[in-house]
Amino acid sequence: MNRGIARLFQCSAGVLCLAARLVGQAPISLQASTPKPRTIVGESIRIDLHQILRADLDLETVELNRDQTSIIINSLDKPGETRVLSGKDYIALHHRQPLSQVGRSFHGKAGAAWTSQLNLLDYTYPLPAGRYRVAVSYRWADNAAAVVRANDVEIEVAPARLLSARFRWFGGAVARDQLAVLWAAEESGKPHWFYQVSDGLDPAAVVSAVDLGWTLSPAQVSPRIAHLNQIAGEQYERVAVWTDHSRLCWQRLADTGSIGAVSCADAGLSPRREVRLADPPLQLRQGGLVALLTGEDSTGNAQAALLRIGLDGRTQRRLIPIGGVAAGEVVAWADSEEPVQGVLYHWVRGPGGSKVLRTDLVSGKQETLLETRDEVTAITVDQWLGRAEACALARRSDSFQVLCWSPAPSKPVELPFPLAWKLMEAAPLASGQGHALLGQTHEGWAVVTRRTRWTGASSSPPHLIASPGGLFLINHDANRGFRVLREFPGE
Repeated sequence: MNRGIARLFQCSAGVLCLAARLVGQAPISLQASTPKPRTIVGESIRIDLHQILRADLDLETVELNRDQTSIIINSLDKPGETRVLSGKDYIALHHRQPLSQVGRSFHGKAGAAWTSQLNLLDYTYPLPAGRYRVAVSYRWADNAAAVVRANDVEIEVAPARLLSARFRWFGGAVARDQLAVLWAAEESGKPHWFYQVSDGLDPAAVVSAVDLGWTLSPAQVSPRIAHLNQIAGEQYERVAVWTDHSRLCWQRLADTGSIGAVSCADAGLSPRREVRLADPPLQLRQGGLVALLTGEDSTGNAQAALLRIGLDGRTQRRLIPIGGVAAGEVVAWADSEEPVQGVLYHWVRGPGGSKVLRTDLVSGKQETLLETRDEVTAITVDQWLGRAEACALARRSDSFQVLCWSPAPSKPVELPFPLAWKLMEAAPLASGQGHALLGQTHEGWAVVTRRTRWTGASSSPPHLIASPGGLFLINHDANRGFRVLREFPGE
């Protein structure tokens, strides 16, 4: 009896035919390579898996499945430090249901060849700065010996210092379903910009983070991601928006990186005065863009410039008079986009205190919502699908008074906040139960809500993330990327 026939009779039923045809050879081959062997800490690390079937085979997606793929990560800087990851880590990291489908199953034909991409961020928090050797193995049958392993690849993760970060929530199953971040970090003396998407329940669990290839200076521009008044999954692209002096600039993004070139349009406001971008700009359902900028016209009158940019790049512009030069501004966008409707909320400084005003962007009607001797220092808006609540924060001697409109006014709320603390951020809570305030103290940092008062230290400036899973205080470490510094469940 020849070797192939002998193997035929020795195999179990599950692998009988494959063993007879392959005479001991695995039915699938794997080769690994990485398109970017050197990345910045926090950036996606992707491994290309080149696959060839030598026989017909029922298999699962090698790059992501429940338990058939293993990823072995060995530290080259710390010999002996090894991690082995699988689909179970993916389920735990990204809060998937334990019995949910991971990847997909399919039947492959002999001779088929393809390349898929494995994203390490599917399985783990961003790797710390360092050098690593990564191997991928795949078990193609319920047999301990039925394993094929790809060649090892070596990667390097470079440390980087955070320069800028802007966050945006997108809706899906809930109003805050997906957290998007535009961030810039300095590495080798140069700024690098990234578009990142994180898990809605854990801001440090990154789904993807791609280099945008921008050369923008974070000291001169502050790009932000446009808001979507729809379910995020219905749009493949996102839009980054910023001001360049008196111009509005934008570029389309995806989880693969930048799309097309940067475009700019004149806002029609005086370039000799500060021009501010009201938050948020709006990405239209049909793919266009609407943004509101505030400043002054050539005669020195305070104006808001409403710009609508079509898919063809054509710009429609309309100036709307506003009652005073805005010191802070937000827009509550209506659900209707034909025509675009919305309300500008902004505050102005005066010799006797502060004033909060509301201006309808269609009629131009303006009303004063608040006049106070207290100093208004921030204004926020929480919105989705045409429902919005705008809030102003007025500084008192030992507290902040939070006043909100949606559009009717709600009862003011007092949050204790010592005068010695400096307000750094204010975030509407996902529960709809007020705001979280982030303050800088002499000793470090403070977080204040209706129910929470926390003080502590951080090696770098932290940020507030109010998610459906609770309130998170995150920071960015040059060697580890974004990390949760503190979690406040139930907020």
